[in-house]
Amino acid sequence: MGHTALYNRSKDVNSSTGRYLAEKLKPEPWYKDVVPNFRQLSRDELSPEFDSGTAFTSVCINTAIYLPWLVSQCLQKGVVFKRANLKHVSDASRIHHSGQRADVIVNCTGLSALKFGGVEDKSMMPIRGQTVLVRNEANVMCSSSGTDDGEEEICYMMQRAAGGGTLLGGSYQRGNWDSQLDPNLAVRIMKRCVELCPALTGGKGIEHLDIIRQGVGLRPHRNGGTRIEKEKIDGVWTVHNYGHGGFGYQSSYGCSQKAARLVHEALELKARFYIIDARESKMHHELEIERIPTPDLANTTKLNQLWQFANDVFDDSLRQHPELGFKEGKRFEQPQDFLEEMGPNAITFIHYGRNPKTPGGRTEIIATAGCKPWHIALKLDERVERMREERRAKERESAQGHGGSDQAFYTKEHEDQLLKQLEKIGPMEHSDGQDDVPRWEVTTVCVHPAWQKQGLAENLLDTVKKEASSQVKAQGKGPRFKLMVRTTKEINEKYWLRKGFKPVGEKFFEPGLFDSPTGFHITDFSRDHRIDEE
Repeated sequence: MGHTALYNRSKDVNSSTGRYLAEKLKPEPWYKDVVPNFRQLSRDELSPEFDSGTAFTSVCINTAIYLPWLVSQCLQKGVVFKRANLKHVSDASRIHHSGQRADVIVNCTGLSALKFGGVEDKSMMPIRGQTVLVRNEANVMCSSSGTDDGEEEICYMMQRAAGGGTLLGGSYQRGNWDSQLDPNLAVRIMKRCVELCPALTGGKGIEHLDIIRQGVGLRPHRNGGTRIEKEKIDGVWTVHNYGHGGFGYQSSYGCSQKAARLVHEALELKARFYIIDARESKMHHELEIERIPTPDLANTTKLNQLWQFANDVFDDSLRQHPELGFKEGKRFEQPQDFLEEMGPNAITFIHYGRNPKTPGGRTEIIATAGCKPWHIALKLDERVERMREERRAKERESAQGHGGSDQAFYTKEHEDQLLKQLEKIGPMEHSDGQDDVPRWEVTTVCVHPAWQKQGLAENLLDTVKKEASSQVKAQGKGPRFKLMVRTTKEINEKYWLRKGFKPVGEKFFEPGLFDSPTGFHITDFSRDHRIDEE
């Protein structure tokens, strides 16, 4: 702990350094009730060049000691450190010491986030800083809002703990990638610090500074502020924590706490897929199946769980069919999309299994399916409008400089071409004929990979069949009805054929539609049933 003083010049208000320090230099900053002994300096305590100032008790970390201590704490808790050259952020998931793919990646790549594959954050930029570390001590830490040597130069000194010397600075040079020392800047830094705090050399000149070393650093600044959020990249949850500029140490605890919460959230989502092995479970009919009509599903926590579950299973399915070239991503952009897919008259069935890794072995979603009255229309109007909105969103991001690697794909000309193709696609022609036999669609069949080929899908299909039979009977129709399935032929055709369904309609979607470089088929399948099968 030590005495700290911040000095402000009114003329620096619009300079780079003045803007950077604006919050800290306020007469009553946000931290005034956090740090000990905060007060405003009187006019008698200020030299003529300064207009205002504040003083308080603060702390300065000796990073040469602090960082090895952090490493030792991690080692003590079993953390394994590895070095590797990576081209893409998702590659980190493949170098886990266990040999298994990592569940979560935490991206703290700093300035490298500008060009790192999978991140490529164009809002990142360097802000060059140059310092001089000396053995001299003044028993005070201080900083000023600016200097007369240029608006990208600043004056500060920080005395490090445990004999770590005093750090003199500095510069605030935006967009400057130069990592080499500037000797003239070093002289200006030392002169400014000695003038600000003559006690540093006992009232003598800079020749009495005992220099340990000089340094240059590139602050990882991010326009728009620090990025702390999670997203799925190549099927792996990635928590971003970068863009801290020159306040990484100061903000490390708060930012780490937020990042840790996001990691826990990602692991909670992953935990839904950690289900006890089928050999350890009871028979499937003893597992719980919940029936939920769409109106009861809206605006519930369960809707969010289903939305995430369906997206994760969808991603897993895409990874098993790389030949289609689909990008991994959300099938449903938001929970409301899941509801729209089901429709207002749908019934959703949720299959649960016990997760022994959770307190009390709570149940988790391991499979789901639904059914609803069949409609042959492809509902392309809604999809066309969604693509238009997606293009508008990409254009807005591009205008703000956040277009990313997909910027070229989402041009207006390209999207217009796709939209024209979409608008030409009409309804499917069916070979089974649209007679008066009631039809119910089987929707959103999702089974967690660990439970596939264990009979859960068949169990849900049987449940859906009984539901459809009950609905047809209640409407006074029958005795015949049909179950319908609409799916991607290249991914699911073999499965539905094995289940006794027959293809009755098909449409080919040309390359480029819905991000598929090869094109794909949407196929409708049908299977006959009777009410008395129950």
